[in-house]
Amino acid sequence: MALNSIAAMRAYGASMDAAGTQKNTRGLQAKKSQETEKSFAETIADSIKNVNELQNEKAQATEAFVAGENTSIHDLMISLQKASIAVSMTSTVRNKVLEAYKELSQISF
Repeated sequence: MALNSIAAMRAYGASMDAAGTQKNTRGLQAKKSQETEKSFAETIADSIKNVNELQNEKAQATEAFVAGENTSIHDLMISLQKASIAVSMTSTVRNKVLEAYKELSQISF
């Protein structure tokens, strides 16, 4: 009986040590993520910049195709769809942010 409780205590101690190690690891990961995290405004600006680049690529691909340059219709359609999805996602995020802002503005403090 005593042997089982000693084994149980050792197992408990080992699990606590492992948990402590996980907490330390999580703390280090949190520090790293805080150092590399961007602000919300930077993230939005980067996203809009990427959408703009996709739109420019779409325009270039369309112009090249219309001009008769040696471009693939498949590449053209892919660039059109990428740009379309990017604009759609940007619009959806914008709508969600505005919806959240309206909800927050209606809350009385």
